Amino acid sequence: MSTLNHPNPLHPESVLAETNQTSQQCWHGFFIFVIALITRGLYYFQYHDNPFFDQYGDSAESRHFDLGAQSFANGDFLANAPDYVFAPLYKYFLGSIYWLAGRDLQTVWGVQFFMGALTVLLIFLICKQQFNIRTAWIAGLVYNFHGPVLMYEGVILRASLISFLGVVSLYALIRLPQEPSFLRLILTALPVALFIQCSPNVLLVFVFILIFYRRWFRKEYLKIPKRLAFLVFLFCLPALVQSSFVHGKPVLFEGTGATLLLPDHSVEGSGWLDSLKESGYLFSKKVYFFFSSYQLEDSYDFKSFQDYSFLLKTPFSNFGLLSALGLFGFALGMQEFKRHRLLYAYSVGMSLAVILIFISARYRVPVVPFFAIWAGFALDRLATWHESRKYYKSGVVVVLIAALFTFLNSPDLIPDLIAKP
Repeated sequence: MSTLNHPNPLHPESVLAETNQTSQQCWHGFFIFVIALITRGLYYFQYHDNPFFDQYGDSAESRHFDLGAQSFANGDFLANAPDYVFAPLYKYFLGSIYWLAGRDLQTVWGVQFFMGALTVLLIFLICKQQFNIRTAWIAGLVYNFHGPVLMYEGVILRASLISFLGVVSLYALIRLPQEPSFLRLILTALPVALFIQCSPNVLLVFVFILIFYRRWFRKEYLKIPKRLAFLVFLFCLPALVQSSFVHGKPVLFEGTGATLLLPDHSVEGSGWLDSLKESGYLFSKKVYFFFSSYQLEDSYDFKSFQDYSFLLKTPFSNFGLLSALGLFGFALGMQEFKRHRLLYAYSVGMSLAVILIFISARYRVPVVPFFAIWAGFALDRLATWHESRKYYKSGVVVVLIAALFTFLNSPDLIPDLIAKP
């Protein structure tokens, strides 16, 4: 009777059903990847009219990366540039493109746009594994149509590369327990190492991973983490050596070393650590800036880019809306915290890494994938409650999200929030 009541997993019909489901999911991933490519193709076409299409603006960081990349393409393995503050990985990434295709910024944009489309696909795959197919679609589309994401994929700055490596490393870590082979360890350690090399402040992510996975400190669980950490160190070693040669002393990729995590900056551009000791008000303003709709520019003006493409004017281009939805998704997901611990570690670690440093539009871009994931989960929950006729519950949450969005979209609520010249 037991055999009759429970389908045999090896039965041809069960195998066929599972195969069909896998095939459908593959097609879903293919379609969202195509949508991401079409979106970037359209933006690339509209971007032609932008003065920054074939040059970079008066940005010290863009100039540093461009000159360092040219040095590397011309045979300088240290990728020397006038300013050595920034981590070298993006110079090598850019220099590799220059070496293969010459210094052609259109080729750079094409590579970065393709990398952005892969980021959309990876967000989709992460959500499908952590949540469901509808959340995957929503999160992928939310990220795809976030205007600043498209903008920073088309400039010489490392924001898009950090975003890509962050999502790749998260996906690799999620997959690792499913197949903890040595090859899988290598395929996980490499993106993790590159993620850290791109911007060392992301080490905060791994601090939270250790906090959320305290069981890793037990002897029986240490084998895989120790091997992974060793491989990450090996992959980081060449960049550490390069940085030491360039700076003439051991540094953690960046010229500022460990102080990068707590630099003496504020949203006004003045020192904030001393002020923080006297009052928490300045820190609260930084937190508000991080979650708000306001785009604090320091290299490129997002509003001027909006004039050249309607894709930068979508509702999800408003970071305040993404924050409001993402924060509610973040809160709702706490019911299954253990299942989503890696996602929480990346979300919290990346957010704090930005808040502790400097609140600007480009620094927030690498956080967008994780906010998009939580926003997708929040919208999926609202849809589920509506389908279940839980109108009161969904209505209350919609009102709360709207109220939070209004607050995050109203910097005038704090009169001295934006420093006046």
